[in-house]
Amino acid sequence: MKETEKVRLGILPGRIFIKIFINCRDPDDIKHLFNLEVYLGDGKYIVGVHGGKVKGVTVYFLHQPFVFPRVYADGDARFTITQLALMAKASLELFCALQLIPSLIITNDWFTGLTAAYPKHGHFGDVFKVL
Repeated sequence: MKETEKVRLGILPGRIFIKIFINCRDPDDIKHLFNLEVYLGDGKYIVGVHGGKVKGVTVYFLHQPFVFPRVYADGDARFTITQLALMAKASLELFCALQLIPSLIITNDWFTGLTAAYPKHGHFGDVFKVL
């Protein structure tokens, strides 16, 4: 199967997207690539995108030290919703920035639950629209 066919079918071999926390140390092969501007409500968040290859697998990490200060950071309901929304929107913005639009997004944790809701409700126009 050709690489273009795999992308069309939603098979993105060797790509992982995840958030990182301020206390994580980047291995030598993971580098800061660029920043994304992500808007939530009236606020703008700068999210660092780090990436590289680990054992042949391309990985991308999202870094925002105030919203993702540590694993499952404590906070009130507003803070938690901000975390969920930023994780979802930043992941989708990263897909757009990489010009890599999958036909399938797997969200296997409650923290990523809003990722499918944003495109479903038209917040990214037709970019993620299912034909």
